[in-house]
Amino acid sequence: MDMPVTHSGAEPLPPRACPFLRRLGRPRSRPVRNYSSSYEHCYQLSEVAQAKLEWTLDSSSSSSNPLLHISFSAAADSAATYVALGFRPLGEAPTTAPWKWLDGEGTGRHQQFGMEGADIVLGSAASGVLNYYTADYVGTPEPSDALNFSDASITFDGNRTTLRFTRPVVSGTLHAKGLPDDLTTILSDVSDLLWAVGDMKEEPTINTHALKPVNDKNMDGIRAADSATWAPGYHNGLRGMRPVDWENPEVALSPWPCTN
Repeated sequence: MDMPVTHSGAEPLPPRACPFLRRLGRPRSRPVRNYSSSYEHCYQLSEVAQAKLEWTLDSSSSSSNPLLHISFSAAADSAATYVALGFRPLGEAPTTAPWKWLDGEGTGRHQQFGMEGADIVLGSAASGVLNYYTADYVGTPEPSDALNFSDASITFDGNRTTLRFTRPVVSGTLHAKGLPDDLTTILSDVSDLLWAVGDMKEEPTINTHALKPVNDKNMDGIRAADSATWAPGYHNGLRGMRPVDWENPEVALSPWPCTN
């Protein structure tokens, strides 16, 4: 069976609506880009959650698998507030030939309103930074170590929780399953990004064997996760999905630049 190398010739898919997305309404007026950031790109993902995504793609780190330096932050009530990003390399892939062979791979492309196929980096100041994978449409994600990330930190300043980490563009569960690099990179035009904000819950009986707590010297004193105690609670309405072009973000995100 032929394996598609790239997805070409298709028009960009429009943003999708409820139940798992906040409506991507265009602001009444275009904000002025007067923000200051240490990252190359900065965009607002949600006005309600005050969620902000910042990143720099370090193309000099590797020609085949460059590093992506990411910061994701949102308004927070306490140190237990978590912020999370979920990466789906094939979340926007077609469900027809020649992609049909992917039906059993858990890509999430046939359930774009849900969470299936997402490698998740999640953190709160109370729990630390954790790595999950979501195999189902809805429900609590499963602990996973398939997504490689480094330099992770999580901070809460009394009003806002900020998650920072670095990941290669090729990594995650689908890559660990043996799918090739060109199908597991998030730089393709068929990848998407999930985000969520919620509260961590204490669950002493949670299965912790596969959890990946971050013990990183760069965490600046933030306590690493007590994986036997903390688990993410439901995010309610503070979640969504965005197609993100990490190389040319203006294609999809130009109406929502950071303003401060």
